[in-house]
Amino acid sequence: LRGGFTYFRTRTVLDASLPRDRYDFISNLEQGASNALQRAISEKFGLAIWRETRETNVLVLSVRTANATRLKPAAKPTATQPGHASFDNGHFSFIGCPIEDLAFDIEAYLGDQGVPVIDRTGLTGVFTFDVKWDEPDPKHRNFELLNQAFNDQLGLELTPKIQPVEMLVIEKAR
Repeated sequence: LRGGFTYFRTRTVLDASLPRDRYDFISNLEQGASNALQRAISEKFGLAIWRETRETNVLVLSVRTANATRLKPAAKPTATQPGHASFDNGHFSFIGCPIEDLAFDIEAYLGDQGVPVIDRTGLTGVFTFDVKWDEPDPKHRNFELLNQAFNDQLGLELTPKIQPVEMLVIEKAR
């Protein structure tokens, strides 16, 4: 995730139908593999693909209550004890992970709602926590219950805002 571009559906503007088949792309380029893939897709399927910053609805993850007891700094992950994050219906578990990863996991968890999550906590290092809430319908994620659990248990909050986000734009080539 870090250092690159994350292609979540929430960060994609799709103005063309995409092929349903699966394809392989193999590159041995040390640099420019992403651009080579972009050219190959454009040539094969007649699509134009680019990155563009657009104003959009987002959820901003921030600290509401400093020093929340359940949000614990953790030791840096090692080869023998790597960091681990998991999320399921009504449960997020983090062991030795940065908060930046939490923002991406929340975005994936709420993915059907189509909103990017931006980390503005300012928290550095890695953390360990376990947060649970009642998720009555796993097919329809409940943002309010999730946000309340993060407020109550971790001292974090998700606030709806509008701000610029880098998006992947895909449309039919002209």
